[in-house]
Amino acid sequence: MNCDAADLGASPRWTGVLLLGGQSLRMGQDKLRMRLPDGSSLAERAAHGLAARCGRLCSVRRRGSPALALPGYEELYDAEPGGGPLAGLMTALERLQTPWLLLAGGDMPELNPQLLDAFMMLAERDPHRALLLGRGRHLEPLPLAIPQSLSLEIQQRYARGERALRRAVPAARLRIADADDLGLAPAARPWLSLNTPGEWQAYTGEGFALSV
Repeated sequence: MNCDAADLGASPRWTGVLLLGGQSLRMGQDKLRMRLPDGSSLAERAAHGLAARCGRLCSVRRRGSPALALPGYEELYDAEPGGGPLAGLMTALERLQTPWLLLAGGDMPELNPQLLDAFMMLAERDPHRALLLGRGRHLEPLPLAIPQSLSLEIQQRYARGERALRRAVPAARLRIADADDLGLAPAARPWLSLNTPGEWQAYTGEGFALSV
């Protein structure tokens, strides 16, 4: 599905949530501030992708972690220290004022408007189920589209002790979209996240050095 980013614009029906709470342990430094070949930081690239399609925007990070200047994003904190992506989702759900929420990671450089157009339109066909991407038997944890109708059920599972993002949505309330059916370019990897020096080198084609 080829859609120009200027055609559809940001939808007021969607809140984009950028998760910034990771500690970058595998990368060995704050990966969200690392500069891509075009000069943008990793977090800025992902933030731009969400901003192109979501009318409301927020970022969720660990309390005490350095702030990132992301224009248009409301800064929030994880509901629970060390609670992982699900803790960030809980914070977002408490403030959700739109019919849909789109969850993505700050380490996803290929989160482009073309993918989001297809993904969001597919999600809106069923306002009672969340949507994930699948590749064969492999499920990608992000991006994740969540309808407002699921908010209470997810919050209840969290209150009962669930801490895994994927299990926070009941299986019966989850749809899997085959990435091959979204009309993406053959080499597109919109689910890609960069977690290690090797992944950074493979993606950027540049050498890797720890910041001093």
